[in-house]
Amino acid sequence: LIAYYSRTKNTEKVALVVKKEFEKRGHNIEIEKIKPVKEHHFLTWFLMRCFVWETDIQPLKFNEVSSFDRICIGSPNWTVVSLPAARYIKEIKGIEDKKVGIFYTSGGFPQEPYLEFYLPYGTFISRIKKQGGRVIAKLFISSMTPPWKIESKYAQKAIKEFCDKVEKA
Repeated sequence: LIAYYSRTKNTEKVALVVKKEFEKRGHNIEIEKIKPVKEHHFLTWFLMRCFVWETDIQPLKFNEVSSFDRICIGSPNWTVVSLPAARYIKEIKGIEDKKVGIFYTSGGFPQEPYLEFYLPYGTFISRIKKQGGRVIAKLFISSMTPPWKIESKYAQKAIKEFCDKVEKA
């Protein structure tokens, strides 16, 4: 299962490329597009995330995920996991003991020295752990910085490595 929230379509692009890579490897993939009940302008989301940790989402196609071998969850980087993705992690059932890959997109670049300690990973991981899942792979793709955008050699290699980790864990 690949579940993602994408306000600007950047995270969606990554989700679809990851899906295609897994399908090339012979896996059957389902997609869950996480949709907030109300989509907001970037600045509204930015302000909201200062005061709330999640938001209402539309009913899920797959709210029970125990039948999936692996789960990948994608979110834009809002310094914290996006509010719709945070609610998704809280709402899904059957994530206990599941192997989970996480991916996110941002305008930044992946070699930032603080990245491993940066809140998107910590918050993403801590939310998944709280629900009983186990993060086995992480992927960062830039939406604005050319050397790390989805079309780059970096991104293509990183996606393959991410899929390798998810597949082999």
